Amino acid sequence: MLSGGGDATAEERYLSSIQVRQRLGCSWRTLRLWRLAGLLVPSRMDTPSDRKHWYARADVDAFEARYLTLEGASLLVGCPTSDLYRRIKLGQYPGVLVYRAHKDAYVFDRATLTHQVENWIEGKDAARILGISISGFNALVQQGTILPSVTTSGGRRRYDRNGITERLQM
Repeated sequence: MLSGGGDATAEERYLSSIQVRQRLGCSWRTLRLWRLAGLLVPSRMDTPSDRKHWYARADVDAFEARYLTLEGASLLVGCPTSDLYRRIKLGQYPGVLVYRAHKDAYVFDRATLTHQVENWIEGKDAARILGISISGFNALVQQGTILPSVTTSGGRRRYDRNGITERLQM
């Protein structure tokens, strides 16, 4: 029901494929891959010959609330999409739902990725937790003993707080 008391029209309840693509910032191919994977399914089609997909606005809202695209995850993490893509291939984002049918079709579970980002700390904080100097910490990083979770587009390294505390317990 609309605030005016009347029923919502089809234009208010449904979004065309074009509107969904513009809103989510994705390509036709990506939207198609999400549809085939069942992540974002059209609610109705006009006619079989029209082949125009319509998506319920509520479904698009739910998709947008639950998932992040590669570009959205890149903004949240603070690194370029190419770096994020490389790290995904290396398996450096455990616990993050990643659907991959094509490079551009990655989607991330927003809550899980946000939780991981909130657990990232700077090198000085990691050194303080380990009880060593920042230069000693940097030496461990250069040796490859400690690896950053992510390097931001500005070149700053972030470390997983849980990984650092596990190292402390070793």
